[in-house]
Amino acid sequence: MKDSIQRLEYITDYLTSYEFKIKQCNKSGLLDSAKMYELFALELCHIIFDKTFVNLNKEVSNYPYG
Repeated sequence: MKDSIQRLEYITDYLTSYEFKIKQCNKSGLLDSAKMYELFALELCHIIFDKTFVNLNKEVSNYPYG
């Protein structure tokens, strides 16, 4: 159980720092990191929920989130 908590904390810290990096890159007009994160998020959601997700940005450019 202890290892599970440590792994979850590591993943949370990693995603938080990755989010910060993406926001900084986006402010500079470097959007490649955000596009790569979308692919990562799709795969992560597939693993966690065992369902297929679709990147809606392929349907409509800059599809809004939320």
